[in-house]
Amino acid sequence: MTVPGDPFVRIRGLDKRFGSVEALQDVSLEIRLGEVLAIVGTNGVGKSTLVKIVSGVLRPDRGELSLGGECVENLSPALSLKRGVAVVYQDLALVDTGSVSFNVFLGEEPTRWGLCLDRRAMDEGAEALLKKMDVVLPDVRSEVRFLSGGQRQAVAIARALQRGGRLLILDEPTAAGW
Repeated sequence: MTVPGDPFVRIRGLDKRFGSVEALQDVSLEIRLGEVLAIVGTNGVGKSTLVKIVSGVLRPDRGELSLGGECVENLSPALSLKRGVAVVYQDLALVDTGSVSFNVFLGEEPTRWGLCLDRRAMDEGAEALLKKMDVVLPDVRSEVRFLSGGQRQAVAIARALQRGGRLLILDEPTAAGW
């Protein structure tokens, strides 16, 4: 368990290769909860590879990764999310014809009696979360295809937070189209 002030993510000596391409070499990094950290660099320097390792999409070839004070091996995306790491990728992975609230709860929709979607709970939950984020949208029942790029990004971030993200990673947050 992480003690306040201790790093939530601790990386030591991380390496990752793709054949003859060395994507990461001896990367060490600490990230604390509440901290804002930007990793910048030109294309191809390994930023997205590092994100994919922390989120469990890729496994490092060498090195140590700790989340919440515990060393993790064989990390999967589900386990990474369970430990509090949420990622918003450049493509946002939104359902254009779905409502804002549908997208916020995508994959974790509340139900009534275990059978029917509880749309009212989804709408109220999405409104409360967006209000907490200080995001104003026309209506949580609107389809996301009618939202601006920034509004769509806010919906993707709200979904990441709703899923329990304690560490929010934005991959390519300033890319065109957001």
